[in-house]
Amino acid sequence: MIYEAFSKVDELHVIVCSDTERDLKLFYDSKMKRMPTVQDRLRWMQQIFKYQKNQIFIHHLVEDGIPSYPNGWQSWSEAVKSLFHEKHFEPSIVFSSEPQDKAPYEKYLGLEVSLVDPDRTFFNVSAT
Repeated sequence: MIYEAFSKVDELHVIVCSDTERDLKLFYDSKMKRMPTVQDRLRWMQQIFKYQKNQIFIHHLVEDGIPSYPNGWQSWSEAVKSLFHEKHFEPSIVFSSEPQDKAPYEKYLGLEVSLVDPDRTFFNVSAT
């Protein structure tokens, strides 16, 4: 999905989100032997896109304390906007695989939304 989004823009900002409680639950519900840390996840992303490091930028958003989906749109969008400001970028579009999230992204972030593989034909993964 990231490469598909990147094919449509000159510069792409990827936000890796973490929520301590949610991530721990996902790990316990998985078959993984070791829980990846946030640093692991960020490093993986940076390694995958190391040849595009001047065009694909990886950021981290801590979601601890934000009400869980779907109740936290307002708080989450404020945190995302703060990250945009802190990292000095103004996106013009959001890429997502989630049709049900299109309207909230438009409402809370005020950005155009492009759905990429919403039927999960290529990868059965939720991604924005």
